[in-house]
Amino acid sequence: MRKASGWHLAVSCDEVPPDPVLVAGKDEVGIDVGLTHFATLSTGETVENPRFLREAEDRLKSRQRRVSKAERGSINRRKLRRLLSREWEQLADRRRDFQFKTARSLVERFGRIAAERLDITDMVQQGRNRGLHRSIADAAWRGFLSALSSKAEEAGSTVVFVEARGTTRECSACGTSVPKSLREREHRCSCGAVMDRDVNAAVNVLNRARTEPPWRCWSAGAGEAGSPAL
Repeated sequence: MRKASGWHLAVSCDEVPPDPVLVAGKDEVGIDVGLTHFATLSTGETVENPRFLREAEDRLKSRQRRVSKAERGSINRRKLRRLLSREWEQLADRRRDFQFKTARSLVERFGRIAAERLDITDMVQQGRNRGLHRSIADAAWRGFLSALSSKAEEAGSTVVFVEARGTTRECSACGTSVPKSLREREHRCSCGAVMDRDVNAAVNVLNRARTEPPWRCWSAGAGEAGSPAL
């Protein structure tokens, strides 16, 4: 495979079967992905959102301006374009490294992981109306969930995907629908349940995995740009 940094070689190896005793002793967890936190677990733990694109945005814009000002067809323009491509490649590499390390840490702890079945393409389109499409693309949930499935298979864990609709509104304690605005970060129900809204959603995801037929195969389709427009 040829990238901006040069040629790369991919090598695949046979996997060692996981220890069934170790897998059987693991707990289960529900995951709610988001923008405030990259992921919230039903245990109450959170994974911070690294926001790689936001961190690199000024540098990328600067390089893009230099490319635009360079004379078309010149050696300097070609050099600047290669440097810009390399910046995007490094951004993608950092994001991928984060995804795989996060996925690995989860499958090492949990034998069954429940996540929402998301339509990333639709989420990006809807996010345009609120100016969130870049943040959604930067979070790259599709890549993370794909990495999670891959790492789970290597570790002998299971990842299941459940219906996402209503996980934020539904009370994980009693099932009552509790509508919330995007600004409301706390879930409060008349039954007395009070918790972070994302933790509530993650518990709902886990509850659904326990009671509803899950999707064991997941495909997000397109919609997660590797280099969204700045």
